[in-house]
Amino acid sequence: MEPIHIYSDVICPWCYVGKARLDDALGQLGLAGQVELVWHPFELDPGTPAEGKDRLKYLARYGSPEKLKEMDARLNGLAADAGIKDFNVGKASKIPNTFQAHRLMGWAGRRGKAHELADALFRANFSAGEDVSDLDVLVKAAESVGLDGAEARTWLKGAELTDELRAEEEQAHEMGIQGVPFYVINGQGLSGAQPLQVFLAALNEAAASK
Repeated sequence: MEPIHIYSDVICPWCYVGKARLDDALGQLGLAGQVELVWHPFELDPGTPAEGKDRLKYLARYGSPEKLKEMDARLNGLAADAGIKDFNVGKASKIPNTFQAHRLMGWAGRRGKAHELADALFRANFSAGEDVSDLDVLVKAAESVGLDGAEARTWLKGAELTDELRAEEEQAHEMGIQGVPFYVINGQGLSGAQPLQVFLAALNEAAASK
């Protein structure tokens, strides 16, 4: 089976829900750990300053505080239905710049740990409300999936992979990807946190055409 390509951002709640549904589908079909999962960077707001943005002020463009609470409650419910424990989309008070998190994902990918790290970073943001641009938070996430914390810290203090990740982001836009999550399964693109049945159908089709 061809690798599955995942375009995502660690502060995207739909990306976390989509990952949970994809993992569920892979597990149901006995494909968990049998298919290569390749993660690609996609910053929802690459212009976010290093200090981040106040979440409530940033999201005020989408409606009143009451409207935002309704949206958050709906997302929390969908996450719970997808099996994500302690999900709270509003737990983090700010929206961070995520490029360092993507650099860490690239480093983890070289060690076969990107999928696990993605889950750790999602949990840090949506369950613990931590700042996933903070060096200590990123190192802790790396350690939680069995990676060397000292190596992760040294990597994050450097600049390796910066040009490559920027090029990947540009390539995603050239492919027509305008939002995440976005998946490429068996050469076919799937946009959004698709329902479980859609993932099951796509994976069954991919397995049948192997």
